[in-house]
Amino acid sequence: MVRSVTCLLVACVISGCGGGSEPRVETFPVSGSLSVDGKPFGPALLSLDSLDGSLPSASAKVSTDGKFALSTYEPDDGAAAGEFKVSLLMDPMAEPFRDIPPLKPASATISKPSEGQGFVLDLTLETSGKVSGSVPSGGAEVVPEAPSVVGLPSAGGI
Repeated sequence: MVRSVTCLLVACVISGCGGGSEPRVETFPVSGSLSVDGKPFGPALLSLDSLDGSLPSASAKVSTDGKFALSTYEPDDGAAAGEFKVSLLMDPMAEPFRDIPPLKPASATISKPSEGQGFVLDLTLETSGKVSGSVPSGGAEVVPEAPSVVGLPSAGGI
């Protein structure tokens, strides 16, 4: 009995029972800065979601000086190359706590950097100046419409 249970466990481990994982999309180191109305903005939670849904989302904790490094699968592993909707949420764990103002829609484009280099994504968002409806708990989401923000490959890597 013990032998058959052991064989069953070994077979499960070898065959990967528990489900397979989807193949990972290649990611590139992405760091940058976030500003709102021309001023560094943070703390906040930044999310980049694929405009067409074909790429994994990337996210980052934005520091009080507006700096961030994106993560997709593992901490600071970056993001896939593509076009993304930019969403900004308050960070409930941050000190000092900061509300997210209503923002104009924004998107970002991440390009594959040169070999051995990272990608710098400097996001400049603008407040909309108005609130329509209620702002959901956790902040306001930016919807995927103009203006676009395009990052630049960094000169010396990250």
